[in-house]
Amino acid sequence: MFDKNYTILSKKLDAKVLDAVKILDEFEDNPILAKVITSERVALNLVLKEGYKNIWFGNASLGLGTKDRVKLTSNVGLIRKKVKFFNFNNYNNLGTKASDQLEEASSSAGNNTSFREQKIESNANPIYTIASTESSVFKEGQSTFNNAFINALSFVTSVTPNLKLRGTAYYSNDNEDQLFSSKTTFNTNEPPIVYTESVNTKRNNEVAGVEIELKYAGSEKSYFKNVLVYNNKPETTTKRLLFNDNAIIESLEMKNQSVNNHLNHSYLLGHKKALHSYFYFGQNTIKQQAHIKSPVLNNIF
Repeated sequence: MFDKNYTILSKKLDAKVLDAVKILDEFEDNPILAKVITSERVALNLVLKEGYKNIWFGNASLGLGTKDRVKLTSNVGLIRKKVKFFNFNNYNNLGTKASDQLEEASSSAGNNTSFREQKIESNANPIYTIASTESSVFKEGQSTFNNAFINALSFVTSVTPNLKLRGTAYYSNDNEDQLFSSKTTFNTNEPPIVYTESVNTKRNNEVAGVEIELKYAGSEKSYFKNVLVYNNKPETTTKRLLFNDNAIIESLEMKNQSVNNHLNHSYLLGHKKALHSYFYFGQNTIKQQAHIKSPVLNNIF
């Protein structure tokens, strides 16, 4: 349910509700694969006391700083035997991008050599891009001026004893406004050669998506897992460049939508033998509309 973000759950739970914290070595979620391979994955199992099987938890924080700096976070969760629910929100203008937080919260990738269920997603590449003006001289976030918002909701429930449903929905928005100025002087001639450059980049990046996962253990020999993922990532960028006396304006509107479905099936053939099948389909569509206004290009065309 929480993937890499499981630390949020463990930190927000009151210690008095926990009976034990168990470390599960060689963890494998697929019951068929667990019988035939030795996994290198590790998981945490939080065991609740008998009197705390219906737990609401969460917190909220607000931080204010100089120059209108703001950070607001909140999260709330519910743990029951049949359903688990978690929601978190974050708003800030401190340079922390919402898209980066979303990637960290939803990623479940791990580096190990054991066999894992497949999840292939091929994405199209945009034809035209507008380069960022964030400086590489500063640390991450120090040259990012944005308003970032993220909301993510996740739940897990047992539909039947053999069928489990997990759902995740998320939305993030980064509204960036970057201003970069430079002046370069070459003293090789008299008078010196001077170049001035001023760049203003405004970028609005949204990410919205839904992930639905079904797990079905029909028998001791068969196990199905199906994951449906939909993403919508529109982005608009406007860049105004003033190089000496030449003004260049770039604008780009991009629509990026994708849908992928992953079906894994494991069947136990015998002792330490299993047949694992993976079926998938996906579609990724990118539409771009770009406008460039440049004195040089205008003279050519």
